[in-house]
Amino acid sequence: MRFKQISLGWKKYLKGSIDAEEKWNLYSTLGFGLVLGWVNNTQTASIDTTLYNNPVRSGKANFKRLTIDAGLGAEFPLGADIFLYSEGRVWIPTTDYPSKYLFINEGAPLIGMFNIGLRVLF
Repeated sequence: MRFKQISLGWKKYLKGSIDAEEKWNLYSTLGFGLVLGWVNNTQTASIDTTLYNNPVRSGKANFKRLTIDAGLGAEFPLGADIFLYSEGRVWIPTTDYPSKYLFINEGAPLIGMFNIGLRVLF
């Protein structure tokens, strides 16, 4: 399964500000997005369908979901408008476009991530 995501959102500083150079900052994010997914299911062995039910169809397809994107992060100034940041995010699906190639269609995919990186203001 592969994902691409487009999101528009809002960032609110709970502690500090975007240009604070002395202390650490705490922020939350909230937005709306679109997850574009691609799924490719392959069976590695032949399955005897008289003995087993195969819950996932073999094949490939695209799917899409509208999402609410939420996150919480912290950033630490390193100097000269460079910040070290870490944040946790989640993409919460809001719509359902069923795909016969996904095992679970309700509330899927629910994606969470943890990011660490450098933010450079220019």
